[in-house]
Amino acid sequence: MKKPTLIEVAKMAKVSPSTVSRSLNNGSISKKNHNRINEAIKQLNYRPNAIARSLRGAKSFTVGFVIPDISNPFFTEIIKETGVMLKEKGYSMLVYSVLEDLELERSYIKNIRERRLDGLFITSTSSIFAEEYENLDLEVPVIQMDRIISDKMCSVRTDNKSGSLQAISHLVNKGRRRIAMIAGPQNFTPGRERYEGYCETLSMYQVDQKDNMVAFGDFSKKSGYQCMKDLINRNPDIDAVFVGNNFMGVGAIQALKEINKRIPDDISVLMFDDLELANMTDPSITVMAQNLSEIGRAITTLFLERTEKNHIRDAKEITISPRLIIRKST
Repeated sequence: MKKPTLIEVAKMAKVSPSTVSRSLNNGSISKKNHNRINEAIKQLNYRPNAIARSLRGAKSFTVGFVIPDISNPFFTEIIKETGVMLKEKGYSMLVYSVLEDLELERSYIKNIRERRLDGLFITSTSSIFAEEYENLDLEVPVIQMDRIISDKMCSVRTDNKSGSLQAISHLVNKGRRRIAMIAGPQNFTPGRERYEGYCETLSMYQVDQKDNMVAFGDFSKKSGYQCMKDLINRNPDIDAVFVGNNFMGVGAIQALKEINKRIPDDISVLMFDDLELANMTDPSITVMAQNLSEIGRAITTLFLERTEKNHIRDAKEITISPRLIIRKST
């Protein structure tokens, strides 16, 4: 049987979740609201998380990261930047790499609830976990990175549409008109927004859009490889490809080399996310680089504001502009 949540208590008592949270932590609320909350707690048989409540008075100086894949440089660089700032404040870090596995993330959430964490930085595998993270956010700060699953929690992400605009504009200005895209999953914020930016920019330049010029991958190298093969089979005359992330970009380049497509003579390649490898390949790869240091600083600042300065828990949304780095592949 599913345990009742703090949000369900708030709905029954006809108050906000933050009012319930204040009541549970002996904050200042009206007697009327306090009585209604107590009645709702009794009716629902709600049991507050004692460990989470204790965080108010006893900091653990530990924060957690829930990320899809620790091997992705995007996350390792952000964690590195965040770690420097948090270390200065005396915090240590736990990293949960969920490997895009729903059940693994579910088990980690349970583990997180049992630990005395002071905050959480998340890039979730699915919006199905939104309510669970929202409940955690009522106890300690939960900051979303990259993928946004709830508008009720703070978030920091790259301005993905702006990145696609810069990328496609660059390719068009280079004379490319048959521009394909390997897009990421549409249920994830970056995959969806980068694809939308691609479509909107082609329309802005009045470049023909064809369904068979887009292939959808899953952000993995394997999917980038297969998508590139499929695109070339369907459209041998493609003269540029915009790839939705670094791993898919590596796979796409491998596929092009196998079929003897010359970069950039036969086809230009531009990918979202920079890699150290991108500047070492022949030719070097033009990228839309995310400002990982700034993202790391932004999520850390949001966390510290909410914990050390006791800011009101508004759901702040921060977007950070990416930067086009032009190399030899375009």
